[in-house]
Amino acid sequence: MSGLISLTEARQHILQACETLSAEQCAVTEALGRTLAQDIVATHDQPAADMSAMDGYAVRLEDCAVGQALDVIGEAKAGDPFQGTIDVGQAVRISTGAYVPEGADHILIQEESERKGDKLTPTVQQSANGFIRAKGRDFASGDTLLSARKTLAPASIALCAAAGLAQLSVICKPRVAVLTNGNELCDPGEPLSPGMLYDSNGPALVAQITSWGASPGWQGRGGDDLRAMKACLEQALGHDLLIIAGGASVGPHDIVRDAFAELGGELIFSRIALKPGKPAWCGRLGSMLVIGLPGNPASAFVTAELLVKPAILAMSGQRVGAEIPLQTARITDALPANGPRESFLRARVSDDGAGEILITPLGDQDSSLLRPLAESDALLRRAQHDEACEAGATVAYMPSR
Repeated sequence: MSGLISLTEARQHILQACETLSAEQCAVTEALGRTLAQDIVATHDQPAADMSAMDGYAVRLEDCAVGQALDVIGEAKAGDPFQGTIDVGQAVRISTGAYVPEGADHILIQEESERKGDKLTPTVQQSANGFIRAKGRDFASGDTLLSARKTLAPASIALCAAAGLAQLSVICKPRVAVLTNGNELCDPGEPLSPGMLYDSNGPALVAQITSWGASPGWQGRGGDDLRAMKACLEQALGHDLLIIAGGASVGPHDIVRDAFAELGGELIFSRIALKPGKPAWCGRLGSMLVIGLPGNPASAFVTAELLVKPAILAMSGQRVGAEIPLQTARITDALPANGPRESFLRARVSDDGAGEILITPLGDQDSSLLRPLAESDALLRRAQHDEACEAGATVAYMPSR
């Protein structure tokens, strides 16, 4: 196992090689999933004035004795405030969301009053009821609403819109090139000749990087010709990241690393004590980060989750650690002792109905199989030299869907 680094070390090397990209302007309606490049600071109070939380009447609480008539002198609507001041014995009809007129300190809800013409009579003894939303209750001018490097969720979008922002300064999406390798590969939809396989790595990787917030760029396919491979690598130059699936092993036709070296690529690491994913590697070609993945489909998919995802998140300005964030569950099946490589098993998570999370490793873990991968929703993590575990033991996993 000499020369292999741990997964944590590999992730640390990748994160150290990643720089947060520059900022750009993005419409607030298109900012879902983007990362803020700067703090969002409120420029106004929300609400801008005291506001009614109920339909009813704006009054002075001290005037609200049961049976005592008040004079209704006008109406306040949402977006159309009452222009005047409430004095002793007066009331203003008010709608939910309307500004509370000057002089009023209470909302008499319509269910607790009786109105005849312009006369209003409270029918229930009143006390402070909290039906006035105070000026600046949500946020005040000068408040920091969201901090830089916050990833925008739907609720964050709503807050930015409420702050009056049509455009946001966000980190640019990483532009990612994808290169798959193998003379035996053809595109889905083409006739499948003897000895050929449909390329599943390309579409899978494009889907993965898109789901992580990257922008897919150039996509190509290489074979076992060194000159053609160098041409592929040169076509990818200018992207922030190049993912190469396949050609990472030590066979006579795996010439990716040769082409990379001849173009002046700088190798960062070459192998990982990881299963699946031992042949994974990382380097830099000019300003472009390059991550090489195994060619077997399940291996490429899992290794992308472990290595490519943190790179994309880091370039996008998100905070990412070298340690993988893990959750725990009780395993439903016994597992034998693990070997010298950290392992990730395709698995399914379920609920036992009593609130406890269960995890079941799928039966066939062969790295060429896609059907078990599609059926999984978690990766069960086993440390190097983990002892055998019995059914019911607590194990660690990471969600993968």
